[in-house]
Amino acid sequence: KGGYVCDESGLITPSNLCPPGFYCPSDYYTVAGKVCPKHHMCPEGTADPIPCPLGFYQNSKGADSCIPCSAGEYCQPKPPTDPDSEDPLEIDIEICPAQYYCPPETAFPIKCPSGTYTLSDETGRTQLSDCRPCPYGKYCRDGSIQGPCMYGFLCYSGANAPNPKYGEDI
Repeated sequence: KGGYVCDESGLITPSNLCPPGFYCPSDYYTVAGKVCPKHHMCPEGTADPIPCPLGFYQNSKGADSCIPCSAGEYCQPKPPTDPDSEDPLEIDIEICPAQYYCPPETAFPIKCPSGTYTLSDETGRTQLSDCRPCPYGKYCRDGSIQGPCMYGFLCYSGANAPNPKYGEDI
């Protein structure tokens, strides 16, 4: 039965839950489990390592929980660079780029919405309110200022088109 260990060698049936930080497959009989790999968690009674959920990571082996990615960063899973690696999963922790924001537990950066922007050197943004309203006379898309309004149109702060139609959803 997976998730269990024996108190001592020679027992026919397992007697205790697999300890935290270890996993105990059903075909593995021992008094101690296998060490949980990086970027996985193994709470008490784990039969197979559990990958950290998106937006979480674990850089240590033998962990019973995963660590949430911090605000202003994102934790992105990727395949291992070394196919012979004993760690079946790798997670890059990156600073949130300009034109995006990253609340806690972010796996993929969130683009600032149309009508807002960030400066090119403003990285590590943590919330939607960090995206600035587009300045008067300009329009913004994809988190950056795209340019001035078209001739004959007025762009208020937060405009998302060069020819805005205020009062209508564009």
